[in-house]
Amino acid sequence: MVTGSIRWDRTNLFATGSKYQKKPIWSVGAGWNLDKESFFKVSFINMMKLRFSYGIGGNIAKNSAPYMTAYYNNNTHVGGIQGTISNRPNPDLRWEKTTTANIGVDFSMFRNRLNGSIEYYNKSGVDLLANTNGVPTEGFGFSTYTMNNGKMRNRGFELTLSSDVIMGKDWNWNVGGVLGYNKNKVTYVNVKAPAIFLQFDYPAAYPRVGVLIMPFMDICGQGLDHGKGQPQVYDSEGNIHVSSSPQKVEDAVYLGTSVPVYSGAINTNLRYKNWELAAQLLFEGGHKMRNTNIAYPGLGVTSKDVSKRWRQLVMRHIPMYHAMFRQKARIIILTHPIFIARLPFMYLMPITGA
Repeated sequence: MVTGSIRWDRTNLFATGSKYQKKPIWSVGAGWNLDKESFFKVSFINMMKLRFSYGIGGNIAKNSAPYMTAYYNNNTHVGGIQGTISNRPNPDLRWEKTTTANIGVDFSMFRNRLNGSIEYYNKSGVDLLANTNGVPTEGFGFSTYTMNNGKMRNRGFELTLSSDVIMGKDWNWNVGGVLGYNKNKVTYVNVKAPAIFLQFDYPAAYPRVGVLIMPFMDICGQGLDHGKGQPQVYDSEGNIHVSSSPQKVEDAVYLGTSVPVYSGAINTNLRYKNWELAAQLLFEGGHKMRNTNIAYPGLGVTSKDVSKRWRQLVMRHIPMYHAMFRQKARIIILTHPIFIARLPFMYLMPITGA
């Protein structure tokens, strides 16, 4: 069986002329029921279907326009009305286009008690809306603006399973799940962060070619300096920096993506007559998370990784203190003169009795 579709869309949200306003969207697909063929003789497989599809889709970005857009509001500082430009004109604005190829298998086994599907897809997007560096001489004041400036590839698979473990008159138990894996890569974008800290803080605004979308970028570390315990980092040329960090955007290295690479769900449904109990477990992984709450001593917030960090050993004499007794804590604290880093040695002794 072969199916297909085609449509022709046009919108005045794009371009100032008709060249980029229209876009044909089409797809074609084919399916083959293997279980209907005479040569297919597998007793425990009740249904098996191969399918394939290929097509081109388009996307409209409703937050962009080919004309300059602005808004007016009251100026609370000096009075009167002020105008603000929200988008510069973009006469070449056009459709985002995605080409998708998909191949999959649908199956049913063991008297239709196990059903599922598995499919692989490859998506290639062109003319994607992405930032590009602004032109200072234009006078609009934008460091970046959005245009059809990106290409990206997505590849992955999806697996779906559903099983009727118990099928009875009063009791029914179904277990199912879905697993998806997707890996994307930016294949083209013409934008560069003006400063290295912008590459760290705004990864979506400044994507990198050859890495996944929404990347974590940072400086490549080389442990601690053995003399003072200060962190050592590399720049893009292999030089080690101790007292200062590299400042070039090229010094930032890719550490991973903040978007999950794989995700899925496991669900179960147990039914007895008119009573039903259901549960679902969601999971995702393959991505990175950044701890931004490292140390705020004034607010009483300190990461345990920071509090346990290596620090330079300071050798100085700690004078002897008298033993202290705390009734509520029920411990005796004895301090001894010892050479140690910054703090006196404390020995905790439990107290027995009342």
